[in-house]
Amino acid sequence: MIDTTYTVFRSQNSGEYEAGHSLSSAARELLTADGYDYEIRDDAKHAGMRVLWISDGSRNSPRGASHLRHSVYFGYSDDEIFAQVVAADGWHGMEAMTDDDFTAMLAQAAEE
Repeated sequence: MIDTTYTVFRSQNSGEYEAGHSLSSAARELLTADGYDYEIRDDAKHAGMRVLWISDGSRNSPRGASHLRHSVYFGYSDDEIFAQVVAADGWHGMEAMTDDDFTAMLAQAAEE
């Protein structure tokens, strides 16, 4: 069985990228880009559910990352949440897609 790997790249510059990430590694790169923080916590209201909490700012900004807030991402496992994060459009100027899809995107751009 071949595990899917992911490429993490800047939304506005696909020339800056890093391939070969696992699902969890790619999600962590997106969630912590530019000094942001996150936690995955058990949901007190729904047994077995996990919820992603994300910072309301970056440690790199003058205001800092002072609070974690409940996000819309949840699941029964961290990997379920990570899959949602990787599938979402843009995190702090970063995106991720499978290595195969990223290679195809670059090939298509080169043809145009």
